[in-house]
Amino acid sequence: MKMAGQHLGLAIAFIYVCLELIGIGILLLFYLKIRHLRIQRKTKEYLQKHQDYFMFLQAHLGDAEELPLPPGKLTELERRVIQQRVTEWIEQFKGDLQQKLIALCYNAGFVQQDLKLLDSLFYGRRIAAAYRLGGMRAVEAVPRLLTMLKHQKYSPLSIVIARSIAKSAEHEQQLRDMLVYLLRHGKPIHHLAADILMETRLDTSRLLLQLMKEDNPDLVKVAMAAMRGQEMPGQVPALGRYAFALERRETTA
Repeated sequence: MKMAGQHLGLAIAFIYVCLELIGIGILLLFYLKIRHLRIQRKTKEYLQKHQDYFMFLQAHLGDAEELPLPPGKLTELERRVIQQRVTEWIEQFKGDLQQKLIALCYNAGFVQQDLKLLDSLFYGRRIAAAYRLGGMRAVEAVPRLLTMLKHQKYSPLSIVIARSIAKSAEHEQQLRDMLVYLLRHGKPIHHLAADILMETRLDTSRLLLQLMKEDNPDLVKVAMAAMRGQEMPGQVPALGRYAFALERRETTA
């Protein structure tokens, strides 16, 4: 009887602990929801607050002078809101206009801030920084991003890192390394990898021809997918012959 009472007491204590944990979880969800709504509200406020600055940037993109820095002392979220808007424009423009926006990100300290976040103890912050650095075409980040991708277990976040590398790379070898690290998991993502590769600012014509000569069949498949997408003159018949030979080699291996 005494033992049964002890068991009952333990069961009641366990139930109380579970209820407390559930209560804490509910409170945490409420906090996260409220925080999310607050960030959304503040983001709208900051977009409206800096509307004149955004319009000024758009009106003077074609000028010879450097673009001015954001005005006033900014909160952390305020900086992120401005950075996000400028990054969206970087995606839209090419050539000199894009370079001016990239220079603004450097001058405003956005790039340096995110480079520091690559050392964060929190994985989520490192991934978010990697994403933003790709948007800003930060060439200094590429070696660090390659290391991240090399040690990253395959997941959708691998694609985030790979895209940032492709957008920021300044050497063909960096693009090749990105493909090797991305494809080493054996996932059938060759067309996706080709799309990522083509986001680079570099001329990929020579690289694609080099990839076609690789012993690594994954790199060859990416090159074939990218060439089909580009419709490179003179390469289509060769692609067909090589695809047939590659398929036959894999089925007889």
